[in-house]
Amino acid sequence: MDSYGDLRWSCLTLPTGRKIYLTQRPDRAKYVSVWNFISEKKPSIRFCFTDDIVTDFDGAVPFLWYPWIPGEHIPTENIFAFFCLMDYYENISLPDKSFWLHCDSSTMRAPTFLGLYLYAKWSDKAEEICKKVTANNDNELEMRLKHSIPTEYAQTSMKLDPGVKELIEAWQKGGEKEAYLHLMNRKTHLKLS
Repeated sequence: MDSYGDLRWSCLTLPTGRKIYLTQRPDRAKYVSVWNFISEKKPSIRFCFTDDIVTDFDGAVPFLWYPWIPGEHIPTENIFAFFCLMDYYENISLPDKSFWLHCDSSTMRAPTFLGLYLYAKWSDKAEEICKKVTANNDNELEMRLKHSIPTEYAQTSMKLDPGVKELIEAWQKGGEKEAYLHLMNRKTHLKLS
């Protein structure tokens, strides 16, 4: 017997029209509700930001796992990889396909990564994108609008996590190439000091 509730989701729309869904981890929701979500929202990829891996659902949606241990600084290498693959899947996925992001409850880690991506790509529109969020129920919408705002988490990360602000600035300056050069130069500098 399934003791979990239905999959909760909220949705943000990128300036490209791509829908981004934030959910709790799918293995903590009713199995049938996860399958309903997959068939209705048509995600082409699932980004998993948990400390333990959340495997796939019979191969229905390919997934990428970015571990981020609670209480630790966000790994800049994971941010860079996430940005690169978001752009990659944006370019190869059909327009009607969405992207699916989750951590454990979709209240901190996944929204942080999404907020950082919004600032890297669309810093002038990031807050507006977050204000236009939709959700599958009123509680989820209230949580996303008042307590779990991707841009606010991103701002906190840029202040507190080493190297994050500089990586975002590099991406804003010259996209993947500039961010790569920044990341490699930073790592080389750290090894030499």
